[in-house]
Amino acid sequence: MNFIIEEAGLYPARIVYFNNEGGGSLELLEVAPDGGRHLVNSGHPNAIVSYVPPELLTDPLQILSMTPLGAQWQIDFLSPDPEGLHDLQSSVSLLSDSWASVPDVALENLNEGLLRALVAREDVLEKFYRVVLQPPAPTFFDDMESGVGDWVVGLREGAAATATTWELGSPETIDSPVDGAYSGSQCWATDLDAAYAPGALITLRSPVIDLTGVERPRLRFQYVVDSTEGVEGGRINFRDENGGLLVESEFVFWGKTEGWQAFDRLMPVEARDRPIRIEFEFLSDDLEPNGDGWLIDDVSVGK
Repeated sequence: MNFIIEEAGLYPARIVYFNNEGGGSLELLEVAPDGGRHLVNSGHPNAIVSYVPPELLTDPLQILSMTPLGAQWQIDFLSPDPEGLHDLQSSVSLLSDSWASVPDVALENLNEGLLRALVAREDVLEKFYRVVLQPPAPTFFDDMESGVGDWVVGLREGAAATATTWELGSPETIDSPVDGAYSGSQCWATDLDAAYAPGALITLRSPVIDLTGVERPRLRFQYVVDSTEGVEGGRINFRDENGGLLVESEFVFWGKTEGWQAFDRLMPVEARDRPIRIEFEFLSDDLEPNGDGWLIDDVSVGK
């Protein structure tokens, strides 16, 4: 198999091959424009250099054995996190979009990172299995489908009320290329069915999120913004459980996005290892016309 690299860069690559009889080998070579051939990582000055990312070298999942037991397969594997959430998946083709979770898996934690999965054998000629260690459940997650709950809508200190306030529901944007919430039917918006008003200084505070003992937590959410770039928009503040300001984030949301966008950043040090509230603050000037403002959905905090 040959493929051409047209531009210099860093490319991910994985080789899967079958050697049923044993005793074989596989070589990966690069062919230079002048016809010279060199083994990858051979040490030749013109050879392509490859490496394994360090994060893949730290106690990866490893399937040790797969044993038929009557109508079941017994799959023993090592895991760096035996208490974590493991997902046994199967595929008949190894294509990236062909993997699917195997139902009704009996999983047993044996000892020292060794786990055993029992799964029904299927009447197929060939099937491949892998184990995926799922990320831990977030400390906090809200897809906005359960209502307002402990979210608090308010005004910036000293600000006067306007026609604009944070609203929870199904958005009907006037100019943004989105049709409804990111997931489900509800999201928070600076106005669900109209442009934001001039002079709006409004806030939306999350429920209390206890990050005590959570290492390097990340804030993730989906958003849409439609405002005057450089003048109006949103920002994130982090407050203690009583509302005291801990830090004003450097992240600013203004301009216009093309649909829903994902935000994913580490929480600031000042907001870690303690109970906190996240504040979404939107500010507009006294001029018009204005856009759809800021929409927020699927807020998550965790590793």
